[in-house]
Amino acid sequence: MKITENFYSEEFISKDTHKEIVKKGLEPRWFINKDLVLFCEWLKQKTKGSVIVNNWKWSGQYHLSGLRGPKDIGAELSQHKFMNAIDIKVKGYTPSQLRDIIVDNFEYINKTFGITTIEKIEDTPTWLHIDTRWTNLNYLLEVNGK
Repeated sequence: MKITENFYSEEFISKDTHKEIVKKGLEPRWFINKDLVLFCEWLKQKTKGSVIVNNWKWSGQYHLSGLRGPKDIGAELSQHKFMNAIDIKVKGYTPSQLRDIIVDNFEYINKTFGITTIEKIEDTPTWLHIDTRWTNLNYLLEVNGK
C-alpha cells in the first residue's frame, strides 16, 4: 500500500507482521511511525539516492528493518518492536556517510522527525539503525548495537 510519494507500507513493516495486519483487516499504516517515513522522504531528497528499509515486497532480502512483530527476531523490548526504529541503506552511501548527514543536520532532524539515536556504525557495517527513543538530550546518542 502506497503511503507517501516514494514509499509503501511494506517497506516499514516485517513481512510476517504485515501479512498478519492485513489478514485481520487492519490498515498497515496505522502501525507505522509517520515521522520515520517522512525522515526517509527527506533523506531521499538530500541524497538523491534510493533509500531502502525493507524490500521484501520486490523479492529483496530485507524484511526485518522496520516494525518487527512479537514473533520476529530481536530483543523483546527493541525499538523496532514499537516502530520507533528503522535500519536504513542508501544506494551510493556508506553507513558512515549516512551518519555524517544525520550529525550535520541533527538539530533539524531531531526537531522535525524526532530522531534521537543511532547505533554505532562499527556494529552495523552494512546499514544504519536510527530510532526515536526519548533521550531528552540535545545531541545524537550513539549506542552499541550488539
